[in-house]
Amino acid sequence: MVKPERISSSKPQEISNVLWALAALGWYEPVVYDKLLAAVQGSNVAEPQNFSNAMYSCAIASHHSSSVDGLAQLVSEQDVSKQGGWDDQDLASTLYARAVLSIQGLNSDSLEGGHGSFCER
Repeated sequence: MVKPERISSSKPQEISNVLWALAALGWYEPVVYDKLLAAVQGSNVAEPQNFSNAMYSCAIASHHSSSVDGLAQLVSEQDVSKQGGWDDQDLASTLYARAVLSIQGLNSDSLEGGHGSFCER
């Protein structure tokens, strides 16, 4: 369904949109999800929305693999504050994915501290 040459020539937003569409349609093939996630991770221009959409899509599809863990690690290294470009929707989608998939590699301190309006201690 997804051609490798199309993945390599696609932008991170296009790839995260494909992940979202596949999840919304209920179409699930683990190998395809992993290839798409690898492309999102491999991009040096991925925006917060691309990371959060990819994470959210994996949660919807119940897809948890080492590729998801790798993406979670990248997210943990981000500045998830508004200054870092993360808006409330990006953070909410990522927190949802963390909860649904029980992602251990996602640094909860960085997420919970990113937007004080969501999580107060």
